[in-house]
Amino acid sequence: MPQFINTNMAAMNTVRVLDKSRASQATSMERLSSGLRINSAKDDAAGLAISQGMTAQIRGLNQGIRNANDASSLIQTAEGAMQETANILQRVRELSVQSTNDTNTASDRVALQKEVTQLQEELTRISSATEFNGSKLLDGTFSSKKFQIGSNAGDTISLSIGSSAATSLGSNTATTGGSAASVSQDVNAAAVTANGVEAQTLVIGGSEGSASVTLTADNSAETIATAINNKTADTGVQVTATTKATLHTLSASGTISFGLKGNNTTDVSVSAVVDNKDDLSSLVSAINTHSGSTGISAVLSTDKKSLTMTSKSGDDIAITDFKNSAGTDGATAKFNGVLSGGTATADQTLASSDTDSSRVGGYLDFSSNSSYTVASDKTTLMTAASNSSTLSSVGSGSVATQAKATEMIKAADGALGYVNAERAKLGAYQNRLDSTVSNMQNTSQNLTAAKSRVEDADFAEETTNLARSQILQQAGMAMLAQANQLPQNVLSLLR
Repeated sequence: MPQFINTNMAAMNTVRVLDKSRASQATSMERLSSGLRINSAKDDAAGLAISQGMTAQIRGLNQGIRNANDASSLIQTAEGAMQETANILQRVRELSVQSTNDTNTASDRVALQKEVTQLQEELTRISSATEFNGSKLLDGTFSSKKFQIGSNAGDTISLSIGSSAATSLGSNTATTGGSAASVSQDVNAAAVTANGVEAQTLVIGGSEGSASVTLTADNSAETIATAINNKTADTGVQVTATTKATLHTLSASGTISFGLKGNNTTDVSVSAVVDNKDDLSSLVSAINTHSGSTGISAVLSTDKKSLTMTSKSGDDIAITDFKNSAGTDGATAKFNGVLSGGTATADQTLASSDTDSSRVGGYLDFSSNSSYTVASDKTTLMTAASNSSTLSSVGSGSVATQAKATEMIKAADGALGYVNAERAKLGAYQNRLDSTVSNMQNTSQNLTAAKSRVEDADFAEETTNLARSQILQQAGMAMLAQANQLPQNVLSLLR
């Protein structure tokens, strides 16, 4: 075997192995001191990219959790203020109900109004003073605000809160007008079936969305109301139907008889002896006798010269085959419809000699907690092609008179409905945010565990590697000393 002294290959190999074990020892010590398997890109380039992506997502989720908690705090602030708003509205309604009672004098109502005025001002103060971190919540300016509740762009929810000022809370109403709101038709026949309503399509746009309602010709107000109310969940708009008709100006005394039809399918016979043409008391009694089958009730006027029939369900009121035992051509009566505001439609003349008939259609009262529109391709039901609701606000209301107090009750009911709906919406948002926080916490935890498996050092493995490297270092140093002694053996050949 050749012997060399110029090149010590054994020492060179030993140095190379020592360098390798020293690098391994340094790596193990770095990992054990930092607790991380990946301390630089050279440790695991792919693993570093994965762990950094997870870090971004985890930190984004954790911030999203804080954002969601802040949003929940904001909503709690708004809902708490709206709870007090609801309490005030309940008191306003209570005072309104008290004021409608005729045991109160004018001075009593003045005293009630003083408290109502203070409550109205407090409603507006709460709406303008309620804020979160400088943002006003209940004055109507908190619209389409976005909360970032995730780690990525677009992980947002949007929230709008309407105004709770006294002038913004109330009942939004609209009433049908035009010829179809209350139609009388004088026909020389035993019966009449038309009420003037044309076939048409109503488009109702409310707080919940919009919906179309298709009507056929001569639909009663009751039928129309049912069709519209079937869409309330889609629009947030409700309708009540009422039909009122007045019989007056009887030209002669005698036995008055006619057929009467409301919600009954077959006319009932109404007959009464009217001894004095200026006193229709007996006719009122005769009509009310059949209220159970017709759904129509009659009320005598103060001067007793007229009576008003009402169908609270909104069925058409039809009088058929009108007769007066006076039997003269001049034995007539006047019949008309009554609109929502009390305005009478044109009189129709019922003549005994012609066995006249007449029919009155009802009117519709629309209501909603929020503003809405009603559009139609005809104007026989609505006053115009497009109609907007009118707000009767709590802020503009009064309890100074019985009539005003009655309107205030309606306004308070509408306001309470709106506030309750807003509070329910805020409660739903809070529950959603709670679920969002819980989900993000779970996701963050799982991602952190996954990141740990990629990035963190396995101490059991690294301590084993460190011990191995240290032993190899010690052995290598000993072998290097031996390798450095090998050239000395060549000198023995020279002795």
